[in-house]
Amino acid sequence: MGDEQAAVTPSPRSTKPSPIRVAVVGDSNTTGLSGTLENGIAAGQSWVAQLHEPWFVVVGGWARDGASTALMAEQVEPLPDVDVLVLMGGTNDPPVGIGQEETIGNLRRIVDVVHPDAVVLSSVPPVQTVPKRATDLNAALQETAVQAHWRFADPWAALRVPGGTWAPPYLRDGIHTNTAGYALVGQALRDVIRGTADAGGASY
Repeated sequence: MGDEQAAVTPSPRSTKPSPIRVAVVGDSNTTGLSGTLENGIAAGQSWVAQLHEPWFVVVGGWARDGASTALMAEQVEPLPDVDVLVLMGGTNDPPVGIGQEETIGNLRRIVDVVHPDAVVLSSVPPVQTVPKRATDLNAALQETAVQAHWRFADPWAALRVPGGTWAPPYLRDGIHTNTAGYALVGQALRDVIRGTADAGGASY
């Protein structure tokens, strides 16, 4: 080719997406009534099992059956480089004497510990025997999210009927749903998480 330079083919740019780094804190409606977060994901019962690679990576968090928000706040540990933290808690607070103000304070403590780029605060599911309990708490959670510049999500909307009780196909024991219900919750939260990350994540 003489002095001519050989053509160089540029390396194609990688099209592999950067996964959204997600942390999760919750109770049995995060574990899928499987004891722990890890068990729920492994069994496919937890809504978190809907966060598939390569779009998401669950980097940690804490969830246990029966957990109050006070216990969540005690157990959660700092996590580095969390894009989105998903919080779902409060259902177990009234039976142990924790009021709404304390619930909100505990959720704020969790966020302070994890210190994510963005927060998705989820509604709680229906309480079949006392639907007003969940309805009132969800109103307080939504107000908190607005004040704190968090994203509020209501992934239980499709599983709830007017009046605040469970839609029959998803009723399990009055507080938890079934596998199909948790899958719907996971799909709804997956979309919210993606939208929150795409918006830049600066909600905290």
